[in-house]
Amino acid sequence: MGNKMKVCKYCRTEIDAKAKICPNCKKKQSGAGCLFAILIALVVLVCMGIMFGGSGGGPNSDRQADIVSVAPAEGTGEGAAVPTIDEQVLWEFDGVKMTATGIDKTSAWGAAVNVLIENNSDTDVGISVDDVIVNDYMLANLDGFTVTAGNKKNASIDLFRTELQAAGIENIGKIELYMHSYDPETYEEKQSSGCITITTSDAAAADVSVELEGTTLFDAEGVKIIGKYVNEDSFWGQAILFYIENSSDREIIVETEDTAVNGYMIADSLYKHVYAGKKTIGRLYVYSTELEENGITSVDTVQTTFRILDTNYNEIANSGKVDLTVSH
Repeated sequence: MGNKMKVCKYCRTEIDAKAKICPNCKKKQSGAGCLFAILIALVVLVCMGIMFGGSGGGPNSDRQADIVSVAPAEGTGEGAAVPTIDEQVLWEFDGVKMTATGIDKTSAWGAAVNVLIENNSDTDVGISVDDVIVNDYMLANLDGFTVTAGNKKNASIDLFRTELQAAGIENIGKIELYMHSYDPETYEEKQSSGCITITTSDAAAADVSVELEGTTLFDAEGVKIIGKYVNEDSFWGQAILFYIENSSDREIIVETEDTAVNGYMIADSLYKHVYAGKKTIGRLYVYSTELEENGITSVDTVQTTFRILDTNYNEIANSGKVDLTVSH
């Protein structure tokens, strides 16, 4: 019998069950490697939708698109000014140094922290960005870099516009990064950065709360989930957005199961891990094929169950069936 396999929770590639880092996307396989964890991989294709057009309203609009037109160079969202940061060393290990050189105002995806990676060691190194947190909101991220021995690389860590807008963030005051290094040949993890904090020139005006308009669907064990609105212009079909806040003292995973839209069962796609004291925006996608197969032209009702798990995939709480009625 061959080796047991699992699916990478980021890129969905089948990999060895014991692998700690996916050889395809080079992302760390933390937690339980849940088969429902596809949202991060979807971000790339959602962002690719920019090339096909589309626009979104303000961060608190009832109908906000995942795909937004490229904003002017001087903003991350709808007219928001991009802050500045001091040049600073973010991480230094084993002859490798990563320095933040500024914030890019012209990134097609929204904004980006520009970095210079200097590899003064005698071995190649890979660096994967595990988590990006802006103003205590966890954003989706797919960045990873390889720098060969003795060389340098200019790179950027993206702050996706769609993520910033969904969280209602216009003023970026604090950026937290979690990264790890690995061997590009074996994908063996070498070093973990821990939390790296960058304070911007907009720290005093940072957006740290979001308009909590919507329906509270779960509020227990230090976890709050609010159904915010439906994005009818999602690249994938339609998407229900949820505000998730973890005010507990432990890292959690939030996922859905047994989801029905307008009375029709759909695939469960919401899977979010949330650090203690942090917040995020989760998207539950209703794919175009599901809309067509079930004759759904608009999302009117949603029924689902939220499972709150620890990082060992043990259930902390279960919402039971909850219902969300969408107002049009």
